[in-house]
Amino acid sequence: TPGEGLTLGEISVLKSCLAAPLAGLGDALFWATYRPLISLLGVILILILMIEGKSILWGIGGFLIVYNLLCLSVRFIGIKKGYLLKEQFVEEINKIPFQKIRYRLNTIGMILLGALSSVFCWLGSELIKIKGSEGIVWLVLIMLILGVGSAIRIRINTLLIFLIVVGLGILLIYLKTTGMWEYG
Repeated sequence: TPGEGLTLGEISVLKSCLAAPLAGLGDALFWATYRPLISLLGVILILILMIEGKSILWGIGGFLIVYNLLCLSVRFIGIKKGYLLKEQFVEEINKIPFQKIRYRLNTIGMILLGALSSVFCWLGSELIKIKGSEGIVWLVLIMLILGVGSAIRIRINTLLIFLIVVGLGILLIYLKTTGMWEYG
């Protein structure tokens, strides 16, 4: 409040000066790192649930709960600390190792992507059993890998690439679990 050392004008200037940098930190940490990681966990959970013939709503709900729990907690704590610390909030934010956090979350994401890839490879090996179509299935898998690599190289949005590949995987699992694609 203005009676505690800061005028309304100073508060307004501080807010406008901090808005863009804090938004950039939040975007880099949550939208570019944490959301894809939790999405990947949700997709893996959905694939496991689909393979076991259970409801995929648990995977979707798990994603929403885990993602929003941390995001809303950080927002609440950030507002509370900003109110309590006033100008010292900038110094406190500066102490947080954002780059290390992003690096570790990205590493975990790559490990999970490897796990998801192994699921797709298992799925591909199951598809090879389909009525003598071994060559076609391996050709499709190789084309998929080359296509993803090329799309990344020409800078197509990685989230879009990820969603397309995951959608194909979910479609294949759906075809397998519903019996629309029988093994020979």
